[in-house]
Amino acid sequence: MILHTRVQRLALPELGMDLTMPLQRAERRQLAGGVLRRMKGLDDAIQSSLIARLEHEWQMPREAGHPDCRPMSWDALREMHAAGFEIGSHGVHHCMLAKLPPDQLEAELVGSKAAIERELGGPATLLSYPVGGDLAFDDRVMRATMAAGYRAACSYICGTNRQFALNRYALYRLPVERAMGAGWFAAMLTLPELMGYPTVGRVGTTGQEPACSY
Repeated sequence: MILHTRVQRLALPELGMDLTMPLQRAERRQLAGGVLRRMKGLDDAIQSSLIARLEHEWQMPREAGHPDCRPMSWDALREMHAAGFEIGSHGVHHCMLAKLPPDQLEAELVGSKAAIERELGGPATLLSYPVGGDLAFDDRVMRATMAAGYRAACSYICGTNRQFALNRYALYRLPVERAMGAGWFAAMLTLPELMGYPTVGRVGTTGQEPACSY
């Protein structure tokens, strides 16, 4: 939205921001990244309200997004599942789970799991936390994930998982980004500690949560 809007000022009182909209695409992309980082500190209701307000004021409803930006269909997921891929949960609405009240948190976890199991005919046991940084999940979210019936959950915090200190509801992983070529990918699998990159933490190190005893 920030890349394509024609407004001349970006006014986000929720974030204490009011500034002139840059003209260059690269500057707008940098600005959008900063806005996203700051939004992650807001409760989900405020995040949603902010986005809905901009959609209305800028006349940019999400339903009119780019035609190539579409979610995968259930038929495509069934094809992948039949070929041996494991399909895990990512929540229902891609909300930051730690920013949700208890009833919405439970609905995101239980609803997604139920939909996958209904459509694919098998158990959904793994969860990838939406957004996945250390602001996106916490001890409350991990306990709710366990209670919903998931066997493990992964973050988007870069790293490998040491067996002796394993918390299977706060698993690290190696992010695979669009700019990575086959050589980088192969090197990261071979030398993950060398080829990975540190994830910026915002509330401490999630990996310091006590190991799961289940």
